[in-house]
Amino acid sequence: MRSVIHLAGNIAPVLAGLITAPLTARSLGPASRGELAILLLVAVLIGLIGAFGLGPLARQDVAADMSQAQGWSRRGRRITAFSSGMAAAVGLLTGLALGLAWTETVASAIYFALAGMSASKAIDANILIVAGRTKHFGIANLAAAGVICGGIVTAFLLGQLSLSIVIALNAAALVMQMLYISLQRRRLLRLVTATDFREEALRKLVRRAWRAWRSQLVEAALLRSDSLLFMTQAAVSVVGYYAVVALIPQMLYQVVLTLIQHSYASAPSLRIRQRTTALWQLCTLISLPMVLLGASAGFVLIPVLFGSEFSPSLELLAPACCMAVSLAGLAPVLQHNAISPTGDAWFPLICTVVFFAGWVIGVAQGTTVGVISMSAGFVLASSVYVYLLSGSRAFRVSRGTFSGLFGRASS
Repeated sequence: MRSVIHLAGNIAPVLAGLITAPLTARSLGPASRGELAILLLVAVLIGLIGAFGLGPLARQDVAADMSQAQGWSRRGRRITAFSSGMAAAVGLLTGLALGLAWTETVASAIYFALAGMSASKAIDANILIVAGRTKHFGIANLAAAGVICGGIVTAFLLGQLSLSIVIALNAAALVMQMLYISLQRRRLLRLVTATDFREEALRKLVRRAWRAWRSQLVEAALLRSDSLLFMTQAAVSVVGYYAVVALIPQMLYQVVLTLIQHSYASAPSLRIRQRTTALWQLCTLISLPMVLLGASAGFVLIPVLFGSEFSPSLELLAPACCMAVSLAGLAPVLQHNAISPTGDAWFPLICTVVFFAGWVIGVAQGTTVGVISMSAGFVLASSVYVYLLSGSRAFRVSRGTFSGLFGRASS
């Protein structure tokens, strides 16, 4: 049951977006829907910057000595006091840059301030991971998704759904997550005897944090690289149109992440290279029928659920589907890159080059062509990565490979 709750919490945010997207699209229209997409993306990036990779470091240190949990939690709260104010300022500037109303700008500043508290939330969450209390993440995410879904549905039925309301509901969801995780951390630490916190030199801490944060930032940037191209090249209304079909790569990415997590549970002793190769093969293969299913469903349901005003979204199905296939292949590679003993520093650099090449092509030939070209570049990059790991075996698909990947689950 603990695993089921954990996995349900992983996909809850995407499912919440899938449920509420038609309602926000109908109420806000393409332009405001595009502004919302921009705000949510910037908030995610702020959360990553604010956390700065400290969550994995806390998990590593607390796993070695549980008595250090209290000190790490205090460190997170100190960082939060600084990063929250900076994030609020970014929220104000973003609202002004988008030309939002003052209520929407204030709501954005509050929302960004809460996103800036990510260091404390990430540290507390990883303390709970070390203690084996993973189900609490699922509960926290499910509760947050419930706040967003329930609030948006209620506001829509009352005819009061606006951009400021949607932003406020996302802020309330963050508060729900942080309060619940903080409560569980406090309950845990009552059972742990704290010792003197082993402070380390700032230079050493920053160097350790940078290695962990780099892989997180690369993953987040790649996951949203298609939206970034549209945001920097297209009108706000086009961003709103693409936000509808962008649900296809987002949902597929969560599916393959669930497969990756399940592989660790079913075959924990599998060698890292073998696991990455098998997962890359599996995720790439299943992405093709899933993308066809998603495109067919989008073609039929978008005019029905979102209204004729969002019919231009259908013209953007091709780049969304191409991005979905590329993300399916990138997911296991990114997991390997984050824990690779050799570092594989070339891979983030190549992905950056692919992104900017896609951006240049988008400027010259149109954003749709740019995203499709970028997706092809990501497919090639992930294929080369796996080939360097396994040689020609990377392209040999066998039933034995997959049975070894999920051996425990099938036995």
